Amino acid sequence: MQRVASGPVDGCPPGARRTAVGYPVLIIDDHELFSTALTMALRSEGFDAVALTVDCVQDYLSREAGPTGLVVLDLDLGQDAQMDSMSTAPI
Repeated sequence: MQRVASGPVDGCPPGARRTAVGYPVLIIDDHELFSTALTMALRSEGFDAVALTVDCVQDYLSREAGPTGLVVLDLDLGQDAQMDSMSTAPI
C-alpha cells in the first residue's frame, strides 16, 4: 500500500477551515423548518444568512438592498403562511 502525502489544497494549510465570514446568503423557501435549519447551519460557518418567507419576498425586493451574494431559492414554492397558493413571483 502506498501512502499519499497530503499538502495544501487551494492555498489552505492542512486542517485549516475555509470560511466566508460575512458572505451574504438569502434563503427563500416555503418550508420553515428547512429554511431555519439552513440559516442556522450557514451562520455557524460564518455566512451572513437570512431566510425569507414567501409572503415577505415582495417587500424585501422593493427596498434598497445591499449585495445579496448567493440566493437559495425553492423552485417549487407552494403556499405561504396563510395557505394561499403562490403564482409566479417576480424574482
